[in-house]
Amino acid sequence: MLSIGQFAQIGQVTIKLLRYYDRIGLLKPVSINDETGYRYYVIEQLADLNRIIALKNLGLSLKEIRAMLHDNVSLPEMRGMLKLKQAEIRQQLEQSQRQLSEVETRLSLLEGGSTQIDVAFKSIAPQKVISVRRPIQHGDEIDPTFEHLRVVLKNHNLQFGNAIGIYHPYTNDTCTSRLALVRSDGTKLYFHELPGSGFADLEAAFTVQNNASSELQLTSELWTGRVIQSRTLPAIDHAATVVFHGSFHDRGTVYHAFAQQAQEGGYRLSGAIREVYLRVADGDPYHPENIVEIQFPIERA
Repeated sequence: MLSIGQFAQIGQVTIKLLRYYDRIGLLKPVSINDETGYRYYVIEQLADLNRIIALKNLGLSLKEIRAMLHDNVSLPEMRGMLKLKQAEIRQQLEQSQRQLSEVETRLSLLEGGSTQIDVAFKSIAPQKVISVRRPIQHGDEIDPTFEHLRVVLKNHNLQFGNAIGIYHPYTNDTCTSRLALVRSDGTKLYFHELPGSGFADLEAAFTVQNNASSELQLTSELWTGRVIQSRTLPAIDHAATVVFHGSFHDRGTVYHAFAQQAQEGGYRLSGAIREVYLRVADGDPYHPENIVEIQFPIERA
């Protein structure tokens, strides 16, 4: 027989660990001296110890291991336990990979930028909205568009929430400026096309409850052929978001900083940029206490 010290040395484990395994009934010594309390093992138990270590390295709990060793677990049952552990580990790996991807994204976006911005990464759930879409040529056209839509909704006694500006891809060949971002379809976005910088295809929207009527026939009298519609904004799986405080006129600094950092980090737009107007103090778009969350759908180039 082997003393606990000898067995620990052969098995490359600690004496403390063997005592713990004895206490929980996982691996008991073949003999214990009644007078001294010394534990003794036999070399044949090394196979059991190695199996415990192997199963532990697979991520199984000591309770699961004890069941495998002592509860007459059948081969199909053992296979099922290992498959469950396999699925659990894969889920953990996927979660870790997502976290690693977000860390790498943040590092890529924040390194090297002349103006650092606090970027948060998240997914955006689908949202039901009522909206109207129109091209604009000047930033000053944004607020009147929302105001006209707000009046129409109030006239129809419709309850609505935050205003959202969705800026769809729009190119005007008569105006050229420095390249800002590349879209997922390969088209290029220039600084003059960024929200508030000039030309844009704006969809002005207000959030509404999911149970709001989708059968409202709202025809805009503001722009010929422009129909006010009820629709659901699609989810954004991976959005880089920035919360800007201040006059909406000054939010261009966020776009310029993000565009520079996204290019350097190897990211491109995968959808329309959204602005969620969380606070418009006194209804004034130039108020210094305004708050807007800018949502950039992105993917790795």
